[in-house]
Amino acid sequence: MQISSGIASGGKPTMSERISDMAEKVSTPAAYTISTGTATAGMLGIGDWAVIIGILGTIATVLMNWYFNRRRLEMEEREHNARMKQLNAQNK
Repeated sequence: MQISSGIASGGKPTMSERISDMAEKVSTPAAYTISTGTATAGMLGIGDWAVIIGILGTIATVLMNWYFNRRRLEMEEREHNARMKQLNAQNK
């Protein structure tokens, strides 16, 4: 007596069939993405990579400066407001 299960027998897919389908759905796009990235990276020379890394470094620096300056200004504003509140309380 032969037991068949899953899609072949027209029933519900087995766990191994579902895992196989899921692996195929993930691995195919991943393979295309990686191969496209590798091909693109191969087209760029060392000078091109230096420019790209320099641009990314500049953008990172600008964003970090913006973030920390904003935090510093917020802190200074809170300190200023606290001092003004203290001075107003003393003058009353």
